[in-house]
Amino acid sequence: QLVHLSAAPRAQLASPPASLTASGVPHEGISEGPLLPVKTEATEGAEPVVLARVAPDPEQPLNCEPGLALDGHRATETSVHGFTHVHRCDRAILEGARRLFHCHGWPGPDDGPSRQYISELLGLRRLRRGQKRPKRPVSSVAYLGWALEPLGAAGEAGAEVAAAAILSVYRYKGRRRCACLEFIASRLHGAGAALIGLACRFLGELGILRLFSGADLSRPLALAAHERWGFHAVDLQEWAYAGLCFYGSGDVQYMLLDLRAPAEELAGAEGAAPALPQRLEGGVAE
Repeated sequence: QLVHLSAAPRAQLASPPASLTASGVPHEGISEGPLLPVKTEATEGAEPVVLARVAPDPEQPLNCEPGLALDGHRATETSVHGFTHVHRCDRAILEGARRLFHCHGWPGPDDGPSRQYISELLGLRRLRRGQKRPKRPVSSVAYLGWALEPLGAAGEAGAEVAAAAILSVYRYKGRRRCACLEFIASRLHGAGAALIGLACRFLGELGILRLFSGADLSRPLALAAHERWGFHAVDLQEWAYAGLCFYGSGDVQYMLLDLRAPAEELAGAEGAAPALPQRLEGGVAE
């Protein structure tokens, strides 16, 4: 899917260009699903409003060296893509997403576990000396969404990943049929919120109507950001019934975005794209 735009559990949303991060480690509590080492999120400070076209924010700096040109990818305007299984993603896109996550979202000395887990989800974990193949295969449930923006002057060949989000999608029956927002990072105004909207459409097509996430309450604006996106708090029992792991550190509010909610609630703000339907039911896409 390709969506043109104008102008994501544990992060603070602030006015651009601020971007804050946090991480959590799940404990071995009641969980039917696999225990993951780190699941966390960092987002830009954009208002969660999907408009008609994405415009780069010239005042928003990049927290790392200059962007990576993607061979074979040319962009004349910013566009949002996905969600695509990591097995099917172009290597250059995966590398660009990892660069964004590592440099813009989790660059700190204490963020090593997050960076390692991101690389594992993307299938880009480096092999150790003498190791012929990774100990664990690429995640079979990881999907990537990303935003591309032109690199350099108008008309110049090349593009770079300006926003990215990783979803774990569980196509089980009953309560375990859900998705979990693993990581989201953006340095482009509005692109992070657009990825959330695109995730809703993608999951609706699969007949998955529940998107879980978590808000780190140590970040003052994290809870408000999730609420603007349409998430609401859930208890530990509902989280456990979905087969998701818990976090063993930090003060986390477990949350759920119900994709059967009215479209205006999912949009989270006035001025949302009018093409959204009233409801998502039975796998009908937005």
